[in-house]
This record gives sequence, C-alpha cells and structure tokens, in this order.
Amino acid sequence: MVSGTSGGCIAGQVKEVFPRGVDKVLELIGSTTVQNSLRCTKQRGIVCMTGRRIQTGPVFKLEPVAEAHRCMEENKAGGKIVVLT
Repeated sequence: MVSGTSGGCIAGQVKEVFPRGVDKVLELIGSTTVQNSLRCTKQRGIVCMTGRRIQTGPVFKLEPVAEAHRCMEENKAGGKIVVLT
C-alpha cells in the first residue's frame, strides 16, 4: 500500500516497487482516480472500481423481463436497469 502521496498520484511510486505494475487494484475513490489506478496495473491486470455510485433506473421482476428489455432498447431507463430474480 502506498499512501501520503501528493495529489493521490501514486503510479510512479508503485512502478518503483513493481516495475511491470501490480496484478490487481481495488479502486475505492471513483472516476477522479481511476486513470491513476489503471497506470499502476500491469498489462492484463484487474482494476475493481467500487467507489462510484451509479444511477439506477427502473426495477423489474423477472417475469416481465421483455418490458425491461423494451425499456432498454428505447433508451428510457435513465440509469441502470435492475431485474430481480
């Protein structure tokens, strides 16, 4: 773990310790730092971004899934569509 960096830009420090980059990064802040997290990760590495709350759209039950699909095709969701199983 690298901390205490100026402005949160840690890619240079990570590459000093792991020149090829790290296998995995857990991104907890969000879209403002995800580019830096990607720079820390080696090729074909994994960045898991959990710090961003996405806007959800309508919630459907599984039975009327065709209605959910129609909502998506017509671009009327206004966010991520949720289907409950």
